[in-house]
Amino acid sequence: MSESERQMDQRVRKSVSKPAQEVFVTGLAVVVPLLVSAIVFPIVVQYVHDYLSLFARTVIVAGDGGNGDSEKPSADASAERGNRR
Repeated sequence: MSESERQMDQRVRKSVSKPAQEVFVTGLAVVVPLLVSAIVFPIVVQYVHDYLSLFARTVIVAGDGGNGDSEKPSADASAERGNRR
């Protein structure tokens, strides 16, 4: 291979490798944050869900006067109230 062919070959490699490197780095800059977000988002959602559930249970128990009976009144109790009117 002559000297001019080697120089041309090196220029071609540089002209191909530089854009390929830029594409690779750009791809990493997009994919890595997406992967991190995809991992962190469900963890945050579960954390918020757990604490909102705890808060909701606390509010329900506090609304019952602390007796722990958070179910709706029975149909019999509703009928008795209707009879008293």
